[in-house]
Amino acid sequence: MVWGCIFADFSGKNSFKSLNFFIDNHIALVYYCASKCREMSKSVRGCEGKMFLGNYQANIDGKGRINIPSRYREILEEKYGNNLILSVSRNCLVVYPQSEWTVLEEKWRELPPLRQDVQNFYRLFYARASECVMKHGRILLPPSLRNQASLNKEVVIAGVSRMIEIWDKAKWEQFMAENEEQFEELGNKLSEI
Repeated sequence: MVWGCIFADFSGKNSFKSLNFFIDNHIALVYYCASKCREMSKSVRGCEGKMFLGNYQANIDGKGRINIPSRYREILEEKYGNNLILSVSRNCLVVYPQSEWTVLEEKWRELPPLRQDVQNFYRLFYARASECVMKHGRILLPPSLRNQASLNKEVVIAGVSRMIEIWDKAKWEQFMAENEEQFEELGNKLSEI
């Protein structure tokens, strides 16, 4: 859309009619533009608050692929697109939408690059990362990442706000059993921050 400035000379004989015509047409233009902006903002706002929530059980197929739950696919398609980054984090595989990965990278760039611990972090995190594209609602989990995250056939896909975690089912159940009782205590501690 091209925006411009309109100048008019209302000093002539029919200036009142011209001014009314000018105002009426521009009010109509403003209403038209406002309605288009509302339409655009509704479509953008419709997905801005959506996040990955809940958990789902799934199986890794013989080719190392996993079906992304339909709710997560919907959020990816509406808000992020199909380009993803996979990485290993302690006990699971983490799936970042490309734009969320970029946000993390921007924060990491603020770290002092000459510090040894920062360099080690970069090496470990980037070396264990892999690009991935969701096709037909599935993603391919590279064998090296599956091994590092100890993923077997049965997995749990958990939504964690702006990312997705893929856990081995037994490890997920162990994590939940060990941490369920601490949930309230953690919530209280975090509320103090």
